[in-house]
Amino acid sequence: MSMLTINHNQMSLNAQRQLSKSGNLQRTTMERLSSGLRINSAKDDVAGVAIADRMTSQIRGLNQAVRNANDGISLAQTAEGALQESTSILQRMRELAVQSANDTNAGTDRASLQKEIGQLQQELNRIANTTAFNGKNLLDGTFSAQKFQVGSNANQTISISAGNAQSTAMGAHTVQAVTTSASGGISAAVTGTVASATNNATTSGTLKIAGALGTADVTVQTGDSAREIAANVNNKTAQTGVTARASTQLQLTASGGGASGGTVSFTLRGQNTDDSGTISQDVKISYNLTASGADGSGDDAALAGLAATINSYTGTTGVTAKLNEAKTGLILEQANGYDIQLTGNTDSTLGFVTQG
Repeated sequence: MSMLTINHNQMSLNAQRQLSKSGNLQRTTMERLSSGLRINSAKDDVAGVAIADRMTSQIRGLNQAVRNANDGISLAQTAEGALQESTSILQRMRELAVQSANDTNAGTDRASLQKEIGQLQQELNRIANTTAFNGKNLLDGTFSAQKFQVGSNANQTISISAGNAQSTAMGAHTVQAVTTSASGGISAAVTGTVASATNNATTSGTLKIAGALGTADVTVQTGDSAREIAANVNNKTAQTGVTARASTQLQLTASGGGASGGTVSFTLRGQNTDDSGTISQDVKISYNLTASGADGSGDDAALAGLAATINSYTGTTGVTAKLNEAKTGLILEQANGYDIQLTGNTDSTLGFVTQG
């Protein structure tokens, strides 16, 4: 008769189990030593893993925010270096202007000084147009309201704008007169806008021009357009060395308390009307503008549509339109200085205010 026997050693089994347990503990300890982390997997601490993952997300976000801030600092340093050079150029230009003001200089001397001024002006424009960081121009007037993400969460940003450092944008003498209509429509007369026999708010007087070559008086007549005034200044360039460039700008915004919307309809004139008031071609603008708020302001898409309608006639009027910064109205511009004339708007249920 055969017998089945099972040989085992209880003490040996216990020793093997303890050895395996010790090996696992040793591996866990070595893993913690090598990684420097107490929790390396969910089996170490389930709740701790969830907390650690959330904290890791915050830490990595903050680290990236620090890198973003450093990029912003580098950008600011780039702009600062260029502005320091521009400041040196402006100081030299002022020095030359003070030198030219001395009457010991002859006309040829002042002409030579003006040549250096012109070269410095070109260098100033070059710096403004070429200073860039990662392909973004910094000093040509296009770097506006740029946001830098400096926090680990959404909307933790700072906004930076850089002004226009071109020579044409600095020290420019601007003459502006403003008359704002009541909230009854677009037909009120404002600077650069006509709705009656008075072309604009310009009154007669004399401009005294003092330039590098000398001084001259320029007569301004009541109703003269910016283009006419600039042309009169340029007629004296040989005497003064001063040149002028004219542009006309008008703002069109929804007036307070307007209705829910309606058809905006008006006649637009710019370079299609000469200085005597003769119209070469009338341009009639009509657009169905739907407002989005109780104040009568149109939404972005509706205003953009009105701007596109106006811009479709730019070849005739020379007038371009774009949304204002607040996106509550339009900015109309005539780059050659012709008066911008708006008349009509009688069938509109949406109140507008014009401001030039």
